[in-house]
Amino acid sequence: MITSRNIPKRFINMDKAKRLERWYRGKREKNMKKYFTPRIQEKLKKTEDNPDECFEVTEYIFGKVNTGKTINACQKLLNTVLNDYLQGTPRTYCFIELSEMLHEIKSVYSTDHSSDWDVIEKYSKYDILIIDDFMSQKITPWVYQTLYTIINRRYEYLKITIYTSNIGIEELIKQLQDERIPRRIESQIYDNS
Repeated sequence: MITSRNIPKRFINMDKAKRLERWYRGKREKNMKKYFTPRIQEKLKKTEDNPDECFEVTEYIFGKVNTGKTINACQKLLNTVLNDYLQGTPRTYCFIELSEMLHEIKSVYSTDHSSDWDVIEKYSKYDILIIDDFMSQKITPWVYQTLYTIINRRYEYLKITIYTSNIGIEELIKQLQDERIPRRIESQIYDNS
């Protein structure tokens, strides 16, 4: 997680060219390790950064399996981190596969240290959240309600959420047999365009 506290004072007034130089002297790799798995890091090493191509609004990216949705979303997130660094605008970011997020929420039931609400809050607060493989698993009523809570909180607090999925919005409605989550996602996308 990046916050303004993480930026040393000597870098806050640094000009853009010096920040860009620092980015390629190690910050890029450090951020890749921070947010992405080794497989994704390897793919991103072969890409070029473009701080003008970054996330500014919620997006729903869907298509067939193995078409590059995840890598494209990760590259765009890396571009966003770079752009924010160059602008001196710290935000918080998270990339997570939906099944990992749900496992984390479920795991709190076996501990005394936190509640599922703590984890829901965590994913509700990131400035930019990428949920990979959205709806690629079986949907139980608990999963549905948990997702709705996170998505709705992010919507209400104007947080950018990026979804990668193998299915489009209309197919999502059919799969869920309910329109609340798909329409919430859709309204975020169209409200911002």
